[in-house]
Amino acid sequence: MERRRVGARAVVGDPTPGAVQIRPVEESGAADREMTDAYDSLTMREREVLHLAAEGLTSAQIADRLSISPRTAETHRANSLRKLNIRGQTELVRYAIGRGILPAPI
Repeated sequence: MERRRVGARAVVGDPTPGAVQIRPVEESGAADREMTDAYDSLTMREREVLHLAAEGLTSAQIADRLSISPRTAETHRANSLRKLNIRGQTELVRYAIGRGILPAPI
């Protein structure tokens, strides 16, 4: 079965000649794979910084905890968010809860 991705949809080939089935990407599981693959692309230090940032620590606090400069902490944080396509603290917390980095609120 041939499969190719077009925009926000996944196009899946059908065994019947000329027939094509179109499903949203979320139903195809591609969104989950992209989230996993993006997290796997983070360095260990970017993951450490991401976890601490998700807990609400500032770059200065992260720097102090990891014995790095605040600028380095901010760079790791920015790189992590860029790689994961996350914009802002709210999205970061949602991502962390969904990924199991933070416990879900009761």
